[in-house]
Amino acid sequence: MNAANSAMQGSYGKTGELRAITIGDLLDSLRSGLADFAAHPAYGLFFGLFYAVAGMAIIGFALSQGYYVLVLPLIMGFALIGPFVALGLYEVSRRRETAQPLSFPIVLGVMRRHSGRQIMMLGFVLMVLLLFWVRGALFIYALNFGLRPVNLLTMSQQLVFTSAGLTFLLTGAVVGALFALAAFSLSVFSFPHLLAKEQDFMSAILISIRGVMLNFPVMMVWGAIVGVLLLLAAMPFFLGLAIILPVLGHATWHLYRKVVP
Repeated sequence: MNAANSAMQGSYGKTGELRAITIGDLLDSLRSGLADFAAHPAYGLFFGLFYAVAGMAIIGFALSQGYYVLVLPLIMGFALIGPFVALGLYEVSRRRETAQPLSFPIVLGVMRRHSGRQIMMLGFVLMVLLLFWVRGALFIYALNFGLRPVNLLTMSQQLVFTSAGLTFLLTGAVVGALFALAAFSLSVFSFPHLLAKEQDFMSAILISIRGVMLNFPVMMVWGAIVGVLLLLAAMPFFLGLAIILPVLGHATWHLYRKVVP
């Protein structure tokens, strides 16, 4: 354990030690995120609407192809790639914090200026997690209901009125929570860190995990806040994400700045 901690501390290099945070810091980060969104709403609405339209397109494709069983896992899994989509929002907050100029070419070109290859590798890790989650959800469904194709009404009845449906929902919730915890731990601070410090993506992942472990109870509250808000925002055809995603994205940058000096 000591060797592992030493390795992680070594990966952090000369940038300093991580800080402990409180629930008050979460609330302060949300206020700062709301202030960033209010100051530059065009950027937030752009990324929020992009995320919402992408979500509708993915769910619409699954429904049109009869993949009803994938709808719930996709909605849950779509949140896994939220930190990657929010990259431009972190840049807006970073530039506002340091009084640097802002424009759409600057914000959209963030990957070209900041560790683009490392950010792509980190995004690839999240995509692999998403694919594993979707495959895992299909496997859990097949264990309970077999591989026979069903329509939406039949599947709904199976989930609500059968013991297999209850087992599927409970098992899926547990496995989904584990995937969500893994994705949250490795990404919540790693994307902002690649903008701020421009290290390699593995070092950024280790810093993110360290930050979560150091503040585990508080970060679990933050994860619950993010999850609940994203779920509520996704219900009205994902349109609520146009507001919720940018506020959370900006807030995550400020939370990162509180944890990583």
